[in-house]
Amino acid sequence: MTKVIDKYERYKERILWKAGKHDLFDKSAELFSSLSPTIKSLILEKLRIEDEELVLAFVNNKYTWTVLGVENIYSFFNDEIHSASLDLIAKDIEVFHPQNATQEEIKRHSNFLHLINEDVLVWAPSGAEMFGLMSILRMFPLGTK
Repeated sequence: MTKVIDKYERYKERILWKAGKHDLFDKSAELFSSLSPTIKSLILEKLRIEDEELVLAFVNNKYTWTVLGVENIYSFFNDEIHSASLDLIAKDIEVFHPQNATQEEIKRHSNFLHLINEDVLVWAPSGAEMFGLMSILRMFPLGTK
């Protein structure tokens, strides 16, 4: 018998696979389920979502974090939630940086990704974590090239 995996279970599996491939759990990424109860509660209070499974989290502090769910990405900075649907990302992402930044400055110091189709910025730790998150987001929506 063939196992049928629903869309969101497949999204979760791919997020975790790609996070592992980029060693994000050896850096600053955490499974949402493994966050401290205090941080988890703070995030859930800000998001006010009920049904979506949250998978991956990057937390700088209580004022700056990004959480990847199976349907959406949520980023909190400047006291606002910024969110986008994974299905609408359409692989169109760029690193947001000052106009005159050098390639080295972009690699080491940029902490925002611009999801072009949604015109949304999401925060990420600079360096490898940001590029790892970018790689995860570029998979979506799954099943398209």
